[in-house]
Amino acid sequence: MSILSLLARRFVAGESAPEAIAVGRALAAQGIRATFDVLGEHVQGAERARRAAAACQDLLRLIPADLERNVSIKLSMMGLEVSRDLATTLAGDVVRTARETGGFVRLDMEGSAHTQATLDVFHALRAEFDNVGVALQAYLHRTEGDALDAIARGDRIRLCKGAYNEPPSIAWRDVDQVRASYRRLAGGCSPPAFFRRWPLTTNP
Repeated sequence: MSILSLLARRFVAGESAPEAIAVGRALAAQGIRATFDVLGEHVQGAERARRAAAACQDLLRLIPADLERNVSIKLSMMGLEVSRDLATTLAGDVVRTARETGGFVRLDMEGSAHTQATLDVFHALRAEFDNVGVALQAYLHRTEGDALDAIARGDRIRLCKGAYNEPPSIAWRDVDQVRASYRRLAGGCSPPAFFRRWPLTTNP
């Protein structure tokens, strides 16, 4: 095993679906919930995007019934940088497979260049599916408004801090500011009943 592979083990559950599932099962035994993620983003070409979507569908079918069939996908992996229509169609295929297998799909957020497009595709999918959610990034200035809008719609949110290098005009860059924003959102921004109206999952 290479040094790079050893370092990646901290962040990557495995190089195959069975390896990832084994890690998911070990985490579940500790009471830790997990989502599965086939790595890959910024896919160029419709055929590659279709193969990526098929890989996510195969993973959903492979996750055993005693584990939560949760997967996260990035829309640039579904061909967002080729065509928004393509990404919507392929993401919809993944969500449909998840519905057939009793699973759930979360749309991950990427850099700010894709934030609005990700939300637009998410809203399109939510018009048809109940088993799809979206991640929101606490470090973006716009996120409180996006979160309140999602709550009003009854959407399922996963709150994360955000890891992309964004300009200060649209995102907090200071670690303490990011943490403060995260705590404010996770702890109950206005209106007061924010988090009693819909469950919101968080991860640092």
